[in-house]
Formats: sequence, structure tokens, C-alpha cells
Amino acid sequence: MIFAKAEETANEEGGGSCSCGTTESPLSPTQKRAEQVITADGELKQRITILVSAGGFDPSSVAMERNIPATILFRTGSLNERNYRVSFPEYNTGIELMENSDSIVTLVPDLDFTFTTWKGDWGGWVFVDNGTDPLTVPARSESVSPSFLPG
Repeated sequence: MIFAKAEETANEEGGGSCSCGTTESPLSPTQKRAEQVITADGELKQRITILVSAGGFDPSSVAMERNIPATILFRTGSLNERNYRVSFPEYNTGIELMENSDSIVTLVPDLDFTFTTWKGDWGGWVFVDNGTDPLTVPARSESVSPSFLPG
């Protein structure tokens, strides 16, 4: 997997206030498969948007096809001291998010991996497969931290 520099772009939601000290509970695990698109130059790519809130990530479980270039867009609203950074533990890297903006990570997925808040309060995971089942994200994977698996 290769990470490119995270890019930040302003999202169109704007506004918002700090939710520091919120007691909002983590989101229920949600699942989604990355959308595949063909670029203008005919290259197959995949993309997913993950919403970041004081309660977690949505979706928190993502399926991607192995070896197809991917874009993960982290879209934020209000951030606090717990969720302003996203870590990718298996790759010893992470990104810092900006309130009310989009942060983009590009990669070529080859192995399952997790993403977490920098303190590890909650997270999600990406299941990497061969694109054989477009609707299902498996409930378990031995290659990622069990604390962030659905089910």
C-alpha cells in the first residue's frame, strides 16, 4: 500500500462549532463498498467518503478491491481533541483533519487495514478482496485489530 500526501479541501457544509467535551456515543458499525469509477484517461479507480463526527466514522467498515488505486475522503464537521487525527496503525502513518473540510488519502490497497482516532477511542477497518462479492463486508478478519471489527 502506498500513501500519498493527504490533501485538504474545504467542504461545502461550512459553519459548525467545536463539540469538545461532547458525550455523543460512537456510531453503530456501518458497512459500504468503495465505488469504482473510470477516469477520463480510462483508468479504473475506487473511492469512498467517510464522515467523521464526535461519535465515530461512517461508514466504519469498508470493502475495497485489491490493487485498484483508491481515494479515501474523510469529510469532517465539528472536530474535538479526540477525533482531529486519523491513524493507520498497520502502516505507522496518519493524517491530521481540519474542521469543516475534506482530507484525502490516496493508496493502492493490498492488505486489510484499520483506521482509528489518534487516541484509539474508535475506528474502522478496510477489508481488501478481489471484488468477488460487491455487497458484503465480512464480519471478521484475522489481519486487523479485533477492537475495530464489526459484529
